[in-house]
Amino acid sequence: DVYGDVFICTSGTATIDAYISGNVFICASSVEISENSQITSSLFTTSETLNILGVIEGNVYSLCQNFNLAKDANIDYDLFVSSKNVNLNGLIYRDANISSQDIKISETAYIYGNLEYSSEKEISIPEGVVSGNVKYNNTTFTPKTTNLGKVDEFIYSTFSLIVIAIIVFAICK
Repeated sequence: DVYGDVFICTSGTATIDAYISGNVFICASSVEISENSQITSSLFTTSETLNILGVIEGNVYSLCQNFNLAKDANIDYDLFVSSKNVNLNGLIYRDANISSQDIKISETAYIYGNLEYSSEKEISIPEGVVSGNVKYNNTTFTPKTTNLGKVDEFIYSTFSLIVIAIIVFAICK
């Protein structure tokens, strides 16, 4: 068990397989929140892939290429995701805000609040999956908006700066 906020920055895979009482900030190539995981606050990620199999008791903020919310996973508050591919199979207890080229919502998914999504085309949403309102925003994706390289570079730089600042602060204390 971990009590307090967690910061992870790696060029590899970050796997969370624990109870974490705090926020989690991850910058990695791939992120997996295992089925044994429980995060009591919010999850902030930037990655190529984010796979949530466990429980997030706060909000999820994600910038990635591939986002997956597994069938037995749940987000207790809101989801904010900008991703090339989004697959929703689990539960979102409040609102889902999605910007993606390819959004798939399965019959096992359930959004207790509203769904607002931006995409090039409207998606087919299984009946009864969204409890609240559905709002579609037509967006044309161009190479400039789908290239996450500049955004990733900025976020990696920001996380690196935060890590260095924490280390310097700890050494100077």
